[in-house]
Amino acid sequence: MPRWSLDDFKRAVHDNKGGIYKKLTLDPIPPPEQIIAQAQTEFLEKSGLKDSDNVDEQLTWLLDVEYEIYQYHQSKVYTSFLKEMTKWSIQNPGVHPCLDYLAEKLNYSLENLAEELLDEEQKILMNVIPNEVALAIVALEGSVSQGRVTRAGNSLMEQLQFVLDLHGFHRGVHFEREMDVVGQQPTRLDYVFPNVDFMIESANQSVTCANMTTINDRYRLAIQQLQPNTNRKVLCALGAKAYSASIKKCSPNILQAFHKNQIKVVVLENAIGKIKDSTGTVQSYSDWFQELKILSKFW
Repeated sequence: MPRWSLDDFKRAVHDNKGGIYKKLTLDPIPPPEQIIAQAQTEFLEKSGLKDSDNVDEQLTWLLDVEYEIYQYHQSKVYTSFLKEMTKWSIQNPGVHPCLDYLAEKLNYSLENLAEELLDEEQKILMNVIPNEVALAIVALEGSVSQGRVTRAGNSLMEQLQFVLDLHGFHRGVHFEREMDVVGQQPTRLDYVFPNVDFMIESANQSVTCANMTTINDRYRLAIQQLQPNTNRKVLCALGAKAYSASIKKCSPNILQAFHKNQIKVVVLENAIGKIKDSTGTVQSYSDWFQELKILSKFW
């Protein structure tokens, strides 16, 4: 058992009357748009998928690499926190005994490690005293989690727009994003193909989409958001590494609710075999793009 509790570390890091978090200078996580843009640049330079017809492979590559970039920057936050926390505790002994204990152990271990191992800094820090390091990281987690939520919410929409553009579907021409729809039940459409005016005139040849990233309890909001008589889609990132644990939330009951409302759930191809779909409600992005090509002849 660790000598100190999670509450001890939370108070030391975040307490308004003496928590050290705001006193440290940590390596920042870049804003979501920067991480997304970096993944797109690497896609064009390294993936070899720019001219591919496989939409699922393209979108999976983008989402997975973006997640890897985020994890790299997140690990730097944790490492810099342990460094800065150690310096602070040495300069302010006795203020937070749990941090003093952790700093003492980290310093002792680092001083006694072989010099050639110091390049593996994060690995070293996380293996010094795993229990206390883990508690300190969990205490810090609340400060970085909001950035992760923001990035995840933007990720699918931005990367999907990038792939749509690769396949000749351009914003302002073939689709609009985040468009308000007025009427008896005002809502905001995450995607509408080709635009709201066309949708009002020719609903059955238009497409309305709800961006959910993962399927969760908010699925009822997606059903309300999508417009009657249109081709209705719920767009997900299921199949990407970051959301592998969320596949099980796409339950038969939720799929049945979508099926009753004539809604298709679009997921990455490698997730389809892991979802129990007896109603034909789930489809891949490649299949959906084929539908878009057919419908676009009417726009």
